[in-house]
Amino acid sequence: MGKTCGECMYLSDQSKKGALGITTYWCKGFGVWRRSGQAACNAFVQDNSMCYLTSACVTHRGLSDDCEELTLLRYFRDNYMKHLEGGPELIAEYYAIAPKIIEAIEKRADRNEIYNDIYQTVLKCVSLIKQKNYPSTLLLYQNMTLALKELLLS
Repeated sequence: MGKTCGECMYLSDQSKKGALGITTYWCKGFGVWRRSGQAACNAFVQDNSMCYLTSACVTHRGLSDDCEELTLLRYFRDNYMKHLEGGPELIAEYYAIAPKIIEAIEKRADRNEIYNDIYQTVLKCVSLIKQKNYPSTLLLYQNMTLALKELLLS
């Protein structure tokens, strides 16, 4: 059995007690309330090394996990995407396909070019987020993900 909620870095100290007296904790990775000990959600199963956006920023650019780029992308995910119709499904799809995309990238001789291309898209997304142009940010993200899936997973 994999990790359970409470055994990973995503669970925060922020908690609340529900109507039935059950205490839940805020999951920083997936933006949901979880019970400690509950079966792991996708965010718990996929650590940052399995996120191609994080890999492009942290592993290949040498940035910190809390760099401006990743902080703004997480803000976009948690404050825009998560609230869209179909948004939670897009987020779940990302966590499902990201490990496969990273695995495919790592097998390629041109992996540094691919990560650089991802990072350039991240920079464009960051610029759009700063302009509060969230629909264009989402479209750019979706186009990048589709292109990566077609290049690497077909």
